[in-house]
Amino acid sequence: MPTQAQQIQTGDQMANWVYKPGSTLPQGLINDGWIKIGDVDGKGTGFEAVILQNTTTGNYHMAVTGTNEVADVKVWHSAVFGYEANKAQIDVALGAMKQLND
Repeated sequence: MPTQAQQIQTGDQMANWVYKPGSTLPQGLINDGWIKIGDVDGKGTGFEAVILQNTTTGNYHMAVTGTNEVADVKVWHSAVFGYEANKAQIDVALGAMKQLND
């Protein structure tokens, strides 16, 4: 079982990689058993993510690239005041996670 620090380092590697579309998954992640299993369809919301699976542990990770930056400026307040302003992106993320669990 990886330590919390190792889990954070793995997540950091995934986050850095996912911002480089078309690039190869870092060798360290491959060595640890991670493979890319798919892209999340943002359905026009600006949400972008990649789903990875660890073939050794069976764990999944959703590496999120962010959102549609400029358009999101108007909804940044949702981070403080609630879910509704950015609901479409949150719904896409939750839908992708639900699909994995089904």
